[in-house]
Amino acid sequence: AAELAAAGHLAPAIAAVSKLEAALDAIDRGRERAAGGELAWGTLDSFLVSQLSGGALHVTDYSNAWSTCYLDLTTLRDWNEKLIAFQALPPALFPTLCDTFGRLGETRRDVLGAAVPIGAIVADQQSGMFAHGALDAGAWKATYGTSATLMVATGASPSLAPGLMPMLLSVRGDETLFALEGMVITAGALLDWLVRDLGLFASVEALSEAARSVPGGDGVAIRPALQGLGAPYNDPTGRGAILGLSGATTPREIARAAFESVAFRIRQIADAVASIDGLEVAETLPVDGGLAANDVFLQVQADLLGRPVARHGELEATALGACIAAALGQGLARRDDLGGLVRTGRCFDPAIGRDEADERFARWRDAVGLDPD
Repeated sequence: AAELAAAGHLAPAIAAVSKLEAALDAIDRGRERAAGGELAWGTLDSFLVSQLSGGALHVTDYSNAWSTCYLDLTTLRDWNEKLIAFQALPPALFPTLCDTFGRLGETRRDVLGAAVPIGAIVADQQSGMFAHGALDAGAWKATYGTSATLMVATGASPSLAPGLMPMLLSVRGDETLFALEGMVITAGALLDWLVRDLGLFASVEALSEAARSVPGGDGVAIRPALQGLGAPYNDPTGRGAILGLSGATTPREIARAAFESVAFRIRQIADAVASIDGLEVAETLPVDGGLAANDVFLQVQADLLGRPVARHGELEATALGACIAAALGQGLARRDDLGGLVRTGRCFDPAIGRDEADERFARWRDAVGLDPD
């Protein structure tokens, strides 16, 4: 990643652009076989579509292509030929670019027993936006899993905000929609680490009950950065920390501080989004994902965010979003229908005032050394 960046290319360490050469070099005669047309590369979606179509299709959509950092940012419709040449990769290795949803192809009859239309190929966080009906500018959502991601739609034009990543939300014909994304790299992974690696709790459920049993961390503050520090800092070298320990600290305070740390990190991203001029976001933050099943955590999130948090009726909203995009692609639904397809579950209202939330946020930020600048 550093080598590519030094040569003037956009190359986050997390993106495929920083990994593809190493993957090829790990394969016996990988570059030779790629040049000879024996190998194909693409996103996971590319592989699935290839398998479903019996090898007839080698494609990926623009939302997935954007995330690889191989998309040409000047045209938004082609692979970056200069970057591909710089890495000495054969252009034929790359999949054909296609719309996010539409009549993209069909499965081979002997794969599923029928020629089933393929109606959408969409990246995961963008897919979640379809599930929340969040395609119009200002619509947003957060997904909580191993990591946590907040995404906001910005309409037909890309927007810039410090520390947030512009994203291509979807392409259909001449219409291109954009979004901004901020990722908390360590979210649910922090809970797993406390349970599995530190052995402080028998299960995540036990951790949750411990967090429920105390009103706060009693001075304990956690910086959740086990795999680097995500938005708005985007520091892959960032490290995690547990601070404010005393002889009175028990695993209960650590559990509470863990929930609070993820909630505070999402608040940092939400505050960055809310500060964008001309972009009006809803008061309520819609959420989904595995960690969103946890009532204790979502109440902590609502309290410390100072906004209501509404859980989607389908926690695996990214999978649902792909289905909705496919329905749009096949003409079974229209864009105007999206709002009616959203099924909201429980809504969590803040149980503390905004002033208290602000004070607790400032104390945490100071404790873990995450200055707003």
